[in-house]
Amino acid sequence: MFEYINLFYIQRGWGICYILTNVVLIFGGVLLLNDTVKTVRGILLKVMECLLCFGVYTLLVSIYYAFFGTNQMDRVSLAVFFLGYSTLRSKYKRRVCLVRGSVYYASIIVMLPLSEPLGELFKNINVSYFAWAQYLTLLVVIMLTGAMIWFLRHFAFEAKSVVHPQFTFLTVSISMLTVICQTAAMAWDTPGSYNRFVCAVLWLINLLAYYMFYVISRITKENVSLLTMRHKAEMELEKYQVTKMNFDELRLIRHEIKNHQFYMKALLEEGKIDQLAEYLERTSMAESGFLKEFDCGNYTLNVILNHSIGAARISGVEMQTEVLVPNQLPFPEEELCSLLCNLLDNAIEAAASSNASKPEVFIRIQPRQDYLFIKLVNSVNDRVTPQRRLSLRTTKANRELHGFGTQIIKRIVDSHNGSIKYSMDKTSTGEHSFVTDVMLELPKEDET
Repeated sequence: MFEYINLFYIQRGWGICYILTNVVLIFGGVLLLNDTVKTVRGILLKVMECLLCFGVYTLLVSIYYAFFGTNQMDRVSLAVFFLGYSTLRSKYKRRVCLVRGSVYYASIIVMLPLSEPLGELFKNINVSYFAWAQYLTLLVVIMLTGAMIWFLRHFAFEAKSVVHPQFTFLTVSISMLTVICQTAAMAWDTPGSYNRFVCAVLWLINLLAYYMFYVISRITKENVSLLTMRHKAEMELEKYQVTKMNFDELRLIRHEIKNHQFYMKALLEEGKIDQLAEYLERTSMAESGFLKEFDCGNYTLNVILNHSIGAARISGVEMQTEVLVPNQLPFPEEELCSLLCNLLDNAIEAAASSNASKPEVFIRIQPRQDYLFIKLVNSVNDRVTPQRRLSLRTTKANRELHGFGTQIIKRIVDSHNGSIKYSMDKTSTGEHSFVTDVMLELPKEDET
């Protein structure tokens, strides 16, 4: 196993630049797949981590060399190292690591053949300059590696964001095809100039594909943000209507209080204490349904569910809740709002348009083990077949302007490694109901 270290590091069988190039590539991968705390201590820790990773990589190459020799030695070892580092050390989402790592790895494979002609150029000019040319080749490697790191960080998917599975698959596939094509070109012993041309084209295709997916992802995120903002604006308008309804109810109550005061004063003046006590008992038990307030201890859920309860009441739908959650949930407030509002809006709208004798919506929210479970049951119109309803196709006019709610729900559920299931059920009265089961993975402490 130590034969590799002796041959290539101590005796420098492939030159000092071979060692330094490996150092640059490993350091670049570590910097790309993990963040660096921008303090003196953070930088020192990152340097120590890079050195340790280089030692691990050297060990991997040594093992490979002991069994297989130099055939594809560095390519395989780099692939194994980046895969292991992404899995064990990177704090980024798995798909983000796959995208960054695959693009960086493919770029390395096609970048090295492009840096070699510089040394050959100086060798042809003057043999005595060739000793310096290898260092200029290393300089090109450093510059290209730095440019790759800048590109992948500048046009980066956010560290905690989720890359769409299709984008991940296509990006990794293009990167792997790049590696395969370049490896095949070398195996077929193609002319050097043609090989370099192939490498340049493959590198350009790889970077353009990554940038295209980055732009698509960013536009999609902006569109979702706009939809969320519009939804919030609509929710504020509905909240105003609910508040206005409560205000009107308060005016009625204030008017009734005056009548109660007048009647109680008359009973007191006439000494009818028993009748007064009976009257107070009767009136104190009467409470206005419009003044009931939902409170589960979680502020975000309180706002959302109070709004939905009011909206359901306006639509003539009875809403029942069963919520047992902590004061804080480890999800972004805007995502939780968008998810629950879309689920509840769809449920209330379906219940309001149902032909049920008592339209109702039931929601249960509770965490169990490593997941947050959300269950929603709502009345539906029996005239719509279960197959049609489970297809989730909107029944509204102008379908191109509707149906975004289910897409937003699925995107948020996927982003938290969850699942969503739709089914049909029957109530005790034989009426159909639509059931939605959502499961969201609760982030670990080091991910929140």
